[in-house]
Amino acid sequence: MAKPQKSKVGYRNPPKHGQFKKGQSGNAKGRPRGAKGIKTLLAKELGSRITIGADGQQRRVKRSEALIKGLVNDALRGKDRPRDTVLRMADQIEQDAQARQSRELSAEDQAILDRYVERRLKLLRRSQQDDTEF
Repeated sequence: MAKPQKSKVGYRNPPKHGQFKKGQSGNAKGRPRGAKGIKTLLAKELGSRITIGADGQQRRVKRSEALIKGLVNDALRGKDRPRDTVLRMADQIEQDAQARQSRELSAEDQAILDRYVERRLKLLRRSQQDDTEF
């Protein structure tokens, strides 16, 4: 009679008693329903409104707006880190605007593309008519 072979235990070969049973998940409970991620929580907090005093009046603004106002005010007071952050953000906004502007077609370029599409459509229709005649 042959001896039963011992199962190899080691790297990528866990012992049988430590392996998941067939049809059973390794994370049976999983993420609870309604659990929110960090992005969702942050977006919710930044979207909520708070009351701030501006120009001697009370105003309700979003927290994200108040955060930016505070950052810009700190930069204007001469604080180095907020100033660098605001300048970097302003530069990024300008670069985004330039990129958006370069992606937009001029009226002349749009007219050239429209004529090209019309020609291609005419050729396509003509080739379909030729195919149906045979």
